[in-house]
Amino acid sequence: MKDAGLSSIFAGMENTSASNPDQIETIERYLAAYNAFDIAGMLALLSANVRFENFSGGQLTAAANGIGEFGDLARQSTSMFSEREQRITSVEQADGATVIGIAYRARLAVDIADGPRAGTVINLQGQTEFRFDGALIARIVDRSCRRFRPSPGSPTASAVR
Repeated sequence: MKDAGLSSIFAGMENTSASNPDQIETIERYLAAYNAFDIAGMLALLSANVRFENFSGGQLTAAANGIGEFGDLARQSTSMFSEREQRITSVEQADGATVIGIAYRARLAVDIADGPRAGTVINLQGQTEFRFDGALIARIVDRSCRRFRPSPGSPTASAVR
């Protein structure tokens, strides 16, 4: 599901790199490809030297240097979920980066060792930082925390990203 509000959030920002309509469109396309498990669509929007980092609970839990490693990591992660969605909740500029507040929802396709079981719905809140090299995404940093809280009466786990 595409968040139509992203363009209107960016439209109010003047004199920042986030007001660049091409970057806005790139972020929207990247998230749409991510939500659709479209790895090729994601990779098409990344620079060859892209750097990806995922922090959970303040610790680096995954990283990729270059488009090849990113593609491998993205393909590996798709098998973990039967569905997933990142929805934008806020946008701000910080030190030349566009920082997106994210509401994340996913359903696990596999059991996690010492964690949630397949079928569990995970809800996260967090931030994703995007940096660009020209028209392409050059850096993505996801931040979340590791705490999962099952929701009463359903196979759901929640965390704050």
